Amino acid sequence: LFRLAHAMILEKEFTEDEELLYLASYVVKQGIYDEIVLCYLRDYFTGSIEDMCSLWDKIRGFQMESDKLEERILTWSVFVRSHPKWEQEMLESYIRQSGKEHVILAYLTYLAIGYFMDGKPLSDQMFDYLDRAWKQGWELDEICRFAMLKHLSTKPQLSEEEEKEAHTLLLAFTKQGLRFAFYKDLPEHLTANGMLDRMFIEERQRAEAKVTIHYRTNAEETWKSEPMRNMYQGIFVKEFLLFYGEKMEYYLTFTNRQGEGKTEVKTVSMTGEPKAGKTRYQLLNQMIAARTLGNTAKAEEVFRKYLQQEALVRNC
Repeated sequence: LFRLAHAMILEKEFTEDEELLYLASYVVKQGIYDEIVLCYLRDYFTGSIEDMCSLWDKIRGFQMESDKLEERILTWSVFVRSHPKWEQEMLESYIRQSGKEHVILAYLTYLAIGYFMDGKPLSDQMFDYLDRAWKQGWELDEICRFAMLKHLSTKPQLSEEEEKEAHTLLLAFTKQGLRFAFYKDLPEHLTANGMLDRMFIEERQRAEAKVTIHYRTNAEETWKSEPMRNMYQGIFVKEFLLFYGEKMEYYLTFTNRQGEGKTEVKTVSMTGEPKAGKTRYQLLNQMIAARTLGNTAKAEEVFRKYLQQEALVRNC
């Protein structure tokens, strides 16, 4: 059967034939093949993602061009929401062989969705490709830029170039009013503009859902209710300003196509050493902490700073 397939491929001069494709794929599955048979299947074979990946691995062993097959695998994987075996090696190979821009972008977007929405791991190499596409002016989907910024927020230290990139992305998103909890993991000097003081409550729901947060602080008896904003595809966010030692209880209610629901009551608080700084909020926190710890001298020192700044602002 292998000899027959080999001869027919040469006789037909590599033109597509359905029965010949069946024959060639059958012998390859039995582990009997050569470059001619693999070349024929590479150009025409379409099967399950698993079968096409197995074929790709065999072609890789012969060091043949494989961009046509890679394009089919990547495109079909996005369509059926599958992650093929060797997907990152496959995408790297497709990019090296100057694959089509729209196919590369579609697959990078698919990977970014998995990373940002579902927490699926993604290699540094894939983020390098996203970064390169962004710098080359490709039309990256918003989710790709979210993924890039979130990835930067996970790094213990950023290079000068990465800091510039994070600043550019963060500035663009905050101008659109898009704010997420992971922003606080970025370097403090990037988020100092009114973000460090905030506490983020974030909830994942269906994109069409409506979510309401019910909350009260330890100084209040009655519950307040406010709608949470759907920042992106079912990621609902609400920001709060809590002072040192202040606690807040909250629970969420939501409605979606499946009905209504309610979460358990949770408690968040502003704990730890107050951040050093000169904003009103930071100075007030330092005063409260000093008084709580019985450090009167420290509280008076901070209070003087607060009054000096108030006077300076009034006069200027």
